[in-house]
Amino acid sequence: MRAFSKMLLYFFVSALAFYVLPLFVFDARTNIFLLLLILPLICVFLSCIFGILNRFSLLHLFLPLGIGIMFLPSAFLFYNTTALIYGAIYAVLSGFGLLLGNIIGYVIRRLSKPVSRSAGNSISKSSGRKSAGNQGSTRPSGSKAATSAASKAATSAASKAATSAASKSTNKATNKSTGKKK
Repeated sequence: MRAFSKMLLYFFVSALAFYVLPLFVFDARTNIFLLLLILPLICVFLSCIFGILNRFSLLHLFLPLGIGIMFLPSAFLFYNTTALIYGAIYAVLSGFGLLLGNIIGYVIRRLSKPVSRSAGNSISKSSGRKSAGNQGSTRPSGSKAATSAASKAATSAASKAATSAASKSTNKATNKSTGKKK
């Protein structure tokens, strides 16, 4: 029931598009423009937004179906029976928008999730034991984890050496200014 309550806003907006926009159409060209461009774009956009904001569920497939069915009375009210095929077209386009939105949402959620890998202290999935370094790992020794651990160690050693050298030179300068010899 919760999945359907999420869809109510999208059904309402699509119903507004199907039943209010045709009220402002007075000629055939604008009518065709509405049927072939504006309403399909609204269907794809709404479904794409729904797909981005909600994780995939089989119940969400009722959104494209509901949008397609919701157009059918509009076809009898504002158009003729030849416009009934647009209900199926809008359902398919809405399904495409839902799929596209789910893919975009998955990528966004995947990229925003922090990745925490600690090199040298990983837990093997198969045995549940801690492994030292790459031992028990299927990665080759030149993997990203090994090189990042080596570069961190090298950076740490270089910064310690630089700090040590800087403190020695500071000590020499203070010793010279005070006149003390070592």
